Amino acid sequence: LERRADAGDSNAGPRLDEVLVARGDLEGLERRADAGDSTAERLAEFLVNRGDLDWLERRADAGDSTAEKRLDEVLVARGDLEELERRADAQKGLGTWKKFIVFDGGGIESSRREVINDVVSARELLAEALVARGDLEGLERRADAGDLSARERLAEFLVNRGDLDRLERRADAGDLSARAWLAEVSVG
Repeated sequence: LERRADAGDSNAGPRLDEVLVARGDLEGLERRADAGDSTAERLAEFLVNRGDLDWLERRADAGDSTAEKRLDEVLVARGDLEELERRADAQKGLGTWKKFIVFDGGGIESSRREVINDVVSARELLAEALVARGDLEGLERRADAGDLSARERLAEFLVNRGDLDRLERRADAGDLSARAWLAEVSVG
């Protein structure tokens, strides 16, 4: 089976992955994922299901974009914004899934939808999570530190709250996102 999968047999590859998952063969899954096979998603899911976030983070830090995506999803789902912020500040966590985070009376729920040509970084996920929590102070702190994702989400957040005075102060201070949103509100 492995020989057929390695030879490019499109039926053998997924079947081999199933066998490796059933056996708990992490090394085998990792070898196939490192070889450029489509096993990366199975490996990331296997690590999440097994609760092995250290191994998942190691793969993410080594540049495995699938592991980065899944790690960021897990951090958001767990509400671990401190770790997500650490990853965002390290400019890690680039994934290819658009996140829609909704506030549901105290908890954060994350659903995912694939969006063509949309890359969402840990910074954007963090900004979304701060909006979902209604954390104006956290958004402002990150925006003031130069986080462009936080600036954009903060400006939109202020518009949605109707806090145009604060939006105008930010625009006057040079925040380009605030200026853009202020112009949009003024035209509308």
